[in-house]
Amino acid sequence: MAKHPRVDHPPLDPPATGLHLESADGLELYLWLREPATAPRGVIDLVLGPEIGSAEPYPRLCAAALAAGYALAAVHPRGCGYSPGIRGDVDDYALILD
Repeated sequence: MAKHPRVDHPPLDPPATGLHLESADGLELYLWLREPATAPRGVIDLVLGPEIGSAEPYPRLCAAALAAGYALAAVHPRGCGYSPGIRGDVDDYALILD
């Protein structure tokens, strides 16, 4: 059976203007954020799977939400999209809640 190396760098290079959140163990996770032109009525958190890419997720939903005054956010999980780390690797699941 072939073994594949476990990579810990982002699969894609993040945009220079990207935002990041720091995880409890110090890893900088990429934050995708879109805000409406006016003060947001609320925030819709898009929970995306490991195959997140560089394209805007759900473009029609995002356009409708922004037009209705909602901000949208999505964190790229470890080792997915623009976030470094080993995909699916976590020492303690309580850290996910931090």
